Amino acid sequence: YRNGEIIGFLSGEVAPTSAHSDEWTVEFTRPDIPGEPTVCQIYTGQRGNIFRLLNHSHRPNAEFDQIKVSGRYRTAVKALEDIGDGAETEVSYGPGYEMLGGCLC
Repeated sequence: YRNGEIIGFLSGEVAPTSAHSDEWTVEFTRPDIPGEPTVCQIYTGQRGNIFRLLNHSHRPNAEFDQIKVSGRYRTAVKALEDIGDGAETEVSYGPGYEMLGGCLC
């Protein structure tokens, strides 16, 4: 994957903003609303696709990014640098992940 390229899209269950507080939860923000508020959570603990299994890193080579596709916002996994064949794709889970005690870095 080349830097800036979309690798795929995260899927899971849509939940209210305070429904979950574990490592399977991704906060969904709306970049088109001033202040980019969190409008819901994507909970991937029970269902989702392969992107729910991405590992955490303090030096990620990919990121979650909210983008508009066919009139609806989705969480894309976007490359932050070139990612070669066989390289692990890693994202930062954010500061909340470390507070949960999930970070082993």
